[in-house]
Amino acid sequence: MKTNLTQLVLFALIGSGALFNLTACSLATAPPSEAARAEPAAKVEETHAASSASPCSAVAEAVAHGTCHQQVFTGHHGGMCQPQSIPYARCRSHISSCNLGNTGPVQLFNCEQQRGYTSATPKPGMLMSIGVNHLHHMPTGHTLYVEEVCPNPDGTYKLRVSHTNYDRHCHLEENAWVHYDPRTMHADFDTGHWSAWGKRLPVQGFIGHEPSGETMTPITRPTSVTRAKPTAKARRRK
Repeated sequence: MKTNLTQLVLFALIGSGALFNLTACSLATAPPSEAARAEPAAKVEETHAASSASPCSAVAEAVAHGTCHQQVFTGHHGGMCQPQSIPYARCRSHISSCNLGNTGPVQLFNCEQQRGYTSATPKPGMLMSIGVNHLHHMPTGHTLYVEEVCPNPDGTYKLRVSHTNYDRHCHLEENAWVHYDPRTMHADFDTGHWSAWGKRLPVQGFIGHEPSGETMTPITRPTSVTRAKPTAKARRRK
């Protein structure tokens, strides 16, 4: 009899909707606290602060695709192609302080270094000089134009560069991304045609439009592993 009375009470509550309302109220979510409401805004502010701590800087003037590049071949049977890396980089940057005639990237950097126009710190519009690297068949180095510079929190840089003659046929590559470490003076290509093998490339530094005020120590480290020449005694054994 007691069980029947309990069931009758439950049926009456369900019929009136009181039990449903009671259950709904007990399951309702409490309003968010002030800290919970403020959390998304704090995250947005923190993210914005972190991203704006080291903003990227790029060259001011936008240029059309292929600016300063018109592939030609000089001499007999194809000869040498143009523009090589230096003429293209000079045209883009308007840097022509050391006019040495038919020179190589390493010689150009050494001349600019003597004048005080070089720096280990990259800036948009500068020329990036990669040193001699026999392992990758770069006996005279390579010159690139710096389009954009993005400082990283660890002191390294993410650089957007453009260059020509990356394939010894004077083709143009624009907007490749490079990771540069000024402490080791090495660069890694993250994108572009050199990304498959362009790792730990020796960087001489960067050439600017005016004296940098830096005194750069000439690089004396080996740029690649080369095989030692056999001695006279070893040659006689052959």
